[in-house]
Amino acid sequence: MPAKRKGKGVIVAALREACRDRWPIIIAWVLVSAGTIGLLSMAVPRLQSARIAPADLAVTFEQAPTWIDRSLLADLRRVVRTRLAGRPLTRGGLVRAAADLRATGYFDSVEQVAWGSGPSAIVHAEFLVPYARIMRGGDAWFVDPVGRVLPRHDGQFVDPRYHFITFSGARHNPPQHPGERWPGADVAAALRLLREIYDKPWAVDVVGIDLGAWSDSADLVLLTNTPCRIVWGSAPGQERSLEALVSQKLQRLDHLHVEYGRIDQGRGGELDLTDVRVVTRR
Repeated sequence: MPAKRKGKGVIVAALREACRDRWPIIIAWVLVSAGTIGLLSMAVPRLQSARIAPADLAVTFEQAPTWIDRSLLADLRRVVRTRLAGRPLTRGGLVRAAADLRATGYFDSVEQVAWGSGPSAIVHAEFLVPYARIMRGGDAWFVDPVGRVLPRHDGQFVDPRYHFITFSGARHNPPQHPGERWPGADVAAALRLLREIYDKPWAVDVVGIDLGAWSDSADLVLLTNTPCRIVWGSAPGQERSLEALVSQKLQRLDHLHVEYGRIDQGRGGELDLTDVRVVTRR
């Protein structure tokens, strides 16, 4: 036998001997791999067909605002449960749940709805912030800092512990759709005034801003809970000739608050801040 063929035969024999020694290990690996593939093939359809009962699905709004009333939050959770509970756990359900939340009109943006640990869903979204209340025809609407109208809600909308200043006497009706701005220069002016006083310690004395005189004199009037009317005058930055400026008006109200504990001195009637020289009481 040629040396070349003999060497080849020795190599084949050695390989057979090695395989014989490792044969149990090879069989075990084959069985484990086959079992894993089988479990995955069964688990994927089972996961896709799994369903969660509405009562078992916890819905969490990440960084939910403190002002929101529990009844509104419960309704928004119900929107998510309606889309996800009792349905197959698919990506499409999460996408549609996010779209349903956007359609409610309560959000500036809805980034995503995601599955959490256990039977739960987490909503990553930014709420529109109610900044002021507008009364019109006996009904109330909330608007955000730029005047966008939030949807009406059957039941309590915001936690009643929070103080909201109410605009009355607006010239125009609310827009037809939530998310649109309330029309009219009077509401825009009242929002500018509200931004000037919003963080003042005496802002809790103010319950409203009356826009009723806007059509005739373009004046804004602060209403206190005494009650007292404080004539502010023109919209901030639009003062007429010989009218006190924003800084002067704020300094006067700051002084009254420090001196008397209230910007209306605890008395009814009317104060006029518009004169550049003096505050007038009527």
